[in-house]
Formats: sequence, structure tokens, C-alpha cells
Amino acid sequence: MRRGYKTDRARDLTEEVKQAAYRSFLMGEKPTASLLARRAGINRSTFYRHFYDVDDVISSIEDDIFQDVEEVLAGLDYEGGNVRFFHEVVALVEKNIPFLSYLLRAGGMGENRFFQRIIEYAEKNYLQGFLRSHPRIPAEECRLLFLYTLNGSIALIADWLRSDRTIGKERFAEMLDEYNRAAMGSLIRRGRRSVDVGDFVGD
Repeated sequence: MRRGYKTDRARDLTEEVKQAAYRSFLMGEKPTASLLARRAGINRSTFYRHFYDVDDVISSIEDDIFQDVEEVLAGLDYEGGNVRFFHEVVALVEKNIPFLSYLLRAGGMGENRFFQRIIEYAEKNYLQGFLRSHPRIPAEECRLLFLYTLNGSIALIADWLRSDRTIGKERFAEMLDEYNRAAMGSLIRRGRRSVDVGDFVGD
């Protein structure tokens, strides 16, 4: 997005374009500059004064959502499972279903920059805390299992988005918590057994 709003109208126009894009996602359309300009009530030249292209609009929406993610999840503990944490995650997903569904239609999760940002955010904010809480667990094993459960959770969320969502959001959040708690709990138990054996051998 072309930074630095010179007027309130400029700021309002960029928001109108993003809302136009969101309506396109909701309707299952592929947004184009012409479509977004028309929906926002502007011409193409005005569109290009505010955004470089459609990808720039999508990137700006990603930034808005990611800021929301950071604000909602800040201070929430993830300890291999935390049902409140997953309720907040699912609420964020539900709030942004049209946009996330568009991303999945456009190219899936693999190389998508938004999903990669989520993975990097989670690794930075939750993996290091988990490692500090469990210093006796081999760090590389912990990191690999964390990435396994994180990517697995994202895959489950993507599948839930593609489905008719007969599993309600409350139950789905509980399932994510249960799966992550079970996976991370197995590593904690194995780490404790290794410590116990080491103490016994040392004696």
C-alpha cells in the first residue's frame, strides 16, 4: 500500500477498497483492480494512487488481520494445550472466513505468506516459552514436535473452513486443544522418564 495518508479521504478510500475486496472474497470472486475500483466507487487511476495492485490490497488486509491476531493472542499462554487459546484462535478464524477461504482457493497453505507469518509468529512467541518451561526436553525434538502440531492445527483449520462446519466452533476449539495437549504431553512425559532414568543411573 502506498504509505502516508495526506487526507482523511485518502484513508477512507483505502478502507473502501479493502471492504470491496472483502465483499469479493465473501462472494467467492477473484478480485481485480477494475472490480475493486467499481465497488469502491472510484476509477482505476484512483485505485492505483492508493495501491500498487490487487496483491497490495490483499497484503494490506493481511496486515490488518495479523495485527488483530497479535492483539488478541498477546499474553495468552500456549503450553501444549490451552482451551481458551484455541477458542480465541477459532474466533479469529470465524471472523475472517471469507478472506482465509480466498487464500485457500488461491493457492493453499504451502507457500502462502499469511500462513507462513502465522507459523513464524507462533514459533517466536510460543516455542521459546515452551522450551524455557521444559529445559530438560531436547530442544530440537521439542521444536520439531511443535512445528508438527502447529502445521497440523493449521491443516485442520483449513479443512474445517472447506467443510460445511457441522462441527461447531466451540467443539472444534476443544478438539484442537485436545490434539495439541496430547502431542506435547507425550514429549513432556518422555522427557520426565529420561530424567528419572538418568537420576537412577547416576545413583
